[in-house]
Amino acid sequence: MKINKMLIGFVMAVFTVVLFAGCVTKSGSLGIESISLNEIESNLKKGKTTQQDLVRLYGNPISKSLDEKGNELWVYTYTENKTGIVDYLPYVTDNTGNSYSKTLSATFNRKTKILTDYTVSEHGAAQTKQQVSDGSSFGAGVK
Repeated sequence: MKINKMLIGFVMAVFTVVLFAGCVTKSGSLGIESISLNEIESNLKKGKTTQQDLVRLYGNPISKSLDEKGNELWVYTYTENKTGIVDYLPYVTDNTGNSYSKTLSATFNRKTKILTDYTVSEHGAAQTKQQVSDGSSFGAGVK
């Protein structure tokens, strides 16, 4: 009898771990993954930072485009999604706190290739924060 109780306890413990365990999927610009918004902002200097500086610091951007004036817009985006078995059970979770993203958008002068403007933001389970190049920030639940 003791062996059966121990076996049942072990099986229940393993089941509980498997039920609540999950996986993390990371994608995008891994160069900005572990850097805070403040650190990113301290590395960016309008009128000084070059495209080469950004590539050296964070790697190649996820996308490049041109604005209406012909200036280059570079976007770095990092996304992390956490899922587990519980996320697929109806009425158990609402899936609102399982993703996190961080974005850096940088605008460069079309001729000089020097930074003219930028925005950094992060969005996640309990916070949303955005900082613009003038140093102001806004958001709800800011960390």
